[in-house]
Amino acid sequence: MSSCKRALSAAALSEVTPTLEGMREGHGRSAPGDECSATDGLCRYQLDGEPIFVIGALDAGVTVLSQQIRALNLVWALVQSKRVNTGDTHPRFRIAVVGGGLAGLTAAAAMLKKNVNADITIFERRDTAVPLQQGCDTRWIHPRIYDWPSPGSEAFSAALPVLNWTASRASDVVVQVLREWKSVVQRYEADQKPNRKNRRRLRFFCNTRHLQITSVSPQGGLQIEWVGEPRDVSDPSVPSYDYRPGGALEKFDLAILAVGFGVEQVQTSYWRNEELAQPHLGQATMTYIVSGAGDSAMIDLFRIRIAQFRQDRILSELFENRSDLLKQLRKIEQRAKENSSSKPESVFNLLDELWKSDKGGMASEVTKDLTNRLRRDTRAILHIRRACFSDLFEKRRISFQNRMLAFLLYTAGGFSPSSEDIETIAAENDVPPERIIRRHGLAIGGTLKSVLAQDLHPFIDSAISQGQMLRQDDQPKWAGGYFDFPGTRQEVERNDRVRAHWRKEYLPGPTQAIATAFCSALAGYLRFSHPSDKRLRVTLHRTLLLGAETVLQQCCEYQGIQLGGEPRASAGRTFPAHNGTIGAAFATAKIVRSKADATLQELERAMEILSLNNTSREMSKDVQAFAAIPLVGFSGGDGRAAPSGAHSRHDYVIGVVYIDSYEANYFADVNRLNELSSMTQEFMSTLCELSDTIAGSLANNVFWAGAPKIAKPSHSLNQLPGLDFGGTNAARFPSAPYINLDYSDFTRVESL
Repeated sequence: MSSCKRALSAAALSEVTPTLEGMREGHGRSAPGDECSATDGLCRYQLDGEPIFVIGALDAGVTVLSQQIRALNLVWALVQSKRVNTGDTHPRFRIAVVGGGLAGLTAAAAMLKKNVNADITIFERRDTAVPLQQGCDTRWIHPRIYDWPSPGSEAFSAALPVLNWTASRASDVVVQVLREWKSVVQRYEADQKPNRKNRRRLRFFCNTRHLQITSVSPQGGLQIEWVGEPRDVSDPSVPSYDYRPGGALEKFDLAILAVGFGVEQVQTSYWRNEELAQPHLGQATMTYIVSGAGDSAMIDLFRIRIAQFRQDRILSELFENRSDLLKQLRKIEQRAKENSSSKPESVFNLLDELWKSDKGGMASEVTKDLTNRLRRDTRAILHIRRACFSDLFEKRRISFQNRMLAFLLYTAGGFSPSSEDIETIAAENDVPPERIIRRHGLAIGGTLKSVLAQDLHPFIDSAISQGQMLRQDDQPKWAGGYFDFPGTRQEVERNDRVRAHWRKEYLPGPTQAIATAFCSALAGYLRFSHPSDKRLRVTLHRTLLLGAETVLQQCCEYQGIQLGGEPRASAGRTFPAHNGTIGAAFATAKIVRSKADATLQELERAMEILSLNNTSREMSKDVQAFAAIPLVGFSGGDGRAAPSGAHSRHDYVIGVVYIDSYEANYFADVNRLNELSSMTQEFMSTLCELSDTIAGSLANNVFWAGAPKIAKPSHSLNQLPGLDFGGTNAARFPSAPYINLDYSDFTRVESL
């Protein structure tokens, strides 16, 4: 299983094949989240058959986002495999979460949102939750920048359904996460109030200096002893109302170890505040030694030598308006990923060849721009074990963007590599100990062993030596909106009330705002020809890839003529891209509308075939007319725009406008549909320009690799009772952009 860092939605999108039989069943392949795949997934987390599950402690991908995804994948697998119970299903479990950092909090919050029937206790050995990043103002965290230049790497938000955050200083990310944690806990505790007799217990202990987990096999379960301080669960920095620090020993049914990757083998943590990036005040040029060969060493090297360096912003500053060079870098990155271990190509050599072949071109301009950014008050020596600096470029544990920046800094003369003894280097260059930066990685497995009984240590040693045991993919396994409803998907699919507002995923605020404005404009236009006493609803869905599932996400609340008593708060909902009228429009890239003479029975039958009720509440029996208008992009096989009107294999749908009405035959008028299609065409054409506001701070980022391709519709799909396909042309736009407008504080580099 791959352990490479990936963006949340940067996997290749599978081609949708909407056969009638597949749509009758609600899917054309096994649905994400089935019990078999969930049970298989648990094997990557479970420790030697014991009820102990480890989150990412032995993996190579060490980003905050990758750890949170692994935590969510674990909870998905525990719930879907029925390893834990949800709702009032008995028995109730006693679950320990060891580690109150980002991964541990994410796992705990996910279990609360899924209504897992368990007493949950969280243990953190430091004084508060998320202690590493809390208060750190000199490190910047970006969800996907380590995937640069892959599509989606510039997306500003982690786009997580649980404890989401956006790129910021580490301290600000902690504030965002703890704010969401508090909201989840308070909502959970409010739901627990009516059930006072059987109320579940939720506890948080900090300063657990002593914690030991012992297996009680063959009886089953675990025994945990600890010394710690009880804290307020919603705010772990505050003592609990029944504050009684001391030791305890209790039995647990299951433990989740979210202890991180290990302890840094240095005196000063990467997450402690420092002044490396600041200009010196009234002092002579200082020489630094950076010792290490990983991402953290590279980041510190760049901070010391590049003026105003920030790891995400530097990319836009160097590569803005240089899309051709960016394409070449993407090719090199892809070649690096595809290299065989037996005879790998040198990334250093590939970069060197590109720069040498581009004399006087964009590559040379980038080098010149970086040279002009070199600080004059610092010098740096990179201490490495091997004599050849280029050997570092074959290490996959260094992100491609950092290898590329290290190459540029090296060619610009920004530092000198050396493999001599570090004390010798320091003596020769008069470098005092405080200017020697050691980034020697983590003591893998040490933290795990510190909380496990001695008889469990051999399995940790075996996992480390074999290199693959307990390695976990960091691609989402859950279906769209999975963490927005309690229990398993199968348990709530029959609840029409829940389906009215379930399956929500992250929806960027700017996307919701622009969708609301667009849909309200469509509704305002339609109201001139629509009875004012009958319901009229307009909304927009965007195409979104979540793990292996393609979904359509509602981008705004319904606009138009609303009637009292109807549920609101529907923005953010996701629907499988093969269900309902919007799924039919997505699958065919054609406008789908109710026929003028369609009966209620025919429309209900069509919705049954399209599996509408599997993912949404039952359609109102008062709906007399509806239409779904796809926003279609197209490109030729060579990447250029296809001829106008061509229905090529490279058509793709970026969104679907949905409108329904209580007025009979409202969409029988083809001219009305043509006008609506023209308005959606204008909307699509402006998406490319929405980022260019006067204030900036917006970007319409790519958020998956490649375009969502659609298959040719089956003939039987066009014969659904009561529905008409292709009565008028859908809005089509060459190289249509994505609908993913979000906040950003640096210039966008990605090209559409």
